[in-house]
Amino acid sequence: MLGLLASIGTHAATLVTPLVIGTAIDAVFTCESEYALPLVPQTWLPTEAAAQFWRSTGLAGTALLLSALLAWVCGVAMNFFAHGVMFGIRTDADEKIQRLDMTFFDNKETGEK
Repeated sequence: MLGLLASIGTHAATLVTPLVIGTAIDAVFTCESEYALPLVPQTWLPTEAAAQFWRSTGLAGTALLLSALLAWVCGVAMNFFAHGVMFGIRTDADEKIQRLDMTFFDNKETGEK
């Protein structure tokens, strides 16, 4: 579950960077639109161009760092899950083999079902 949530978070954080950069280009450099970010109240956003630029830089950098961190968490969680599944399969197979009679091994060659 942790790996799945981290994967979703990674993709969400990855989408923030182009959104913030696009907003900064449109508002700060080309002055085509007002500086506004979705889900962020307008009162929280700076009004000066320099402050908008630095806010955008900070948000984009934070989103990239968060994306990298969540990708690492996703990889660790998925590997932990995969190794747990492999361990379970190997343990079940070993238990099954241990319960077989010796006559089973006398009648079967290596790799034969």
